[in-house]
Amino acid sequence: MKRRSFLKGAAGAGLVSLLPTVGCAGGGWWDLPVNFQGRVVIIGAGAAGLAAGYLLDRYGIDYTILEASPRWGGRVQRMDDFVDVPIDLGAEWIHDDPSVLADLIDDTSANASLDVIRYAPQTTSLWTGSRLQSMDGLRHLYGEYKFKRSTWHSYLEDWFLPASADRLQLNTPVLAIDSSGSGVTVHLEDGSTEQADRVILAVPLKILQLGRIAFTPELPDWKQQAIDGREVVDGLKVFLEMESKFYPDLTLLSRIADGGADHAAMDGVFRKGSTKNLLSLFCVGRQAAQYVDLEDQAIVELLLGKLDTAFNGAASRNLLQARVQNWSQEPWIQGAYVYGVDAFRNIEELAASVDDRLYWAGGAFATENTIAVHGAMRSGYAAVAELLATPNA
Repeated sequence: MKRRSFLKGAAGAGLVSLLPTVGCAGGGWWDLPVNFQGRVVIIGAGAAGLAAGYLLDRYGIDYTILEASPRWGGRVQRMDDFVDVPIDLGAEWIHDDPSVLADLIDDTSANASLDVIRYAPQTTSLWTGSRLQSMDGLRHLYGEYKFKRSTWHSYLEDWFLPASADRLQLNTPVLAIDSSGSGVTVHLEDGSTEQADRVILAVPLKILQLGRIAFTPELPDWKQQAIDGREVVDGLKVFLEMESKFYPDLTLLSRIADGGADHAAMDGVFRKGSTKNLLSLFCVGRQAAQYVDLEDQAIVELLLGKLDTAFNGAASRNLLQARVQNWSQEPWIQGAYVYGVDAFRNIEELAASVDDRLYWAGGAFATENTIAVHGAMRSGYAAVAELLATPNA
């Protein structure tokens, strides 16, 4: 049986094996031409930055990762202390056949397995503003995958972080990048500098749009226009532990035409083997505007009011604890992701390197699987592949 066929069968059973995968399809990242010798600085320790580090490590290239925030992972984070299973604070769905997890690792020493679930809500309702309308038929149309008793964050921690753990600097904001000389000088907030031959920018697009990093010389017009020309939407998640499960697997809190598919309260432990009841709000895009500028307590109260109206007061009666992850208020992230048709506009220009010095990676820079975690990781691989193939000046 071919490896991919085996993994698809295993995924259907809830198990993904991380088998040795030398030479597998996955982008051809494992047998690259190497024409570059020197030092690389990666800015950003999210999924794309860690993937870039993982691949540079495979080729023996000297590199450092600088992360502005006190934690690595970017929008891939987890919560271990809320219910009895770890919960994804940010990225949650695999958005592909789970065999992609093995494709990304491609390690002959990998011999482990990951539990995944088929995420296909069996009971779905739409809150019309006056009544709950059953939409259970969606179970025949929609389904993808999630981790069962793990998270995307755990996957990165187990397989990608080890390559970069000793070269990762947290709490290290970058203020400016000077590529006007023979190398590249990275200016840090504390007044120090890092020297590199090339830089991979794996920072959220919104940070670039806000001008948080200055460039000398200025970025060419085509690049700046590509950066400025795409919208990063707001987004947040809210987690409500409930005493009982009074809600369906998925509740759309707005009509589809009003962004309801991205304004949903869902069973946060669906098929995860938890003994707890977790109702999770997922909201990105225009519906998120009603939440993201509020304090956490006000967000919870607003959401409880909506749920109480839909469920005859059951939300407030059953609430045990609440937690908010407001991605639009994270200082070094400032939003969710590039969304919808806008996600593909000017993608080639956005992903293109500048002067064989500056390379770009991240969900917004992915030329395929845009906004998915594995898309961001493959964009990190793509940046490294181009960097390694380009000889030193």
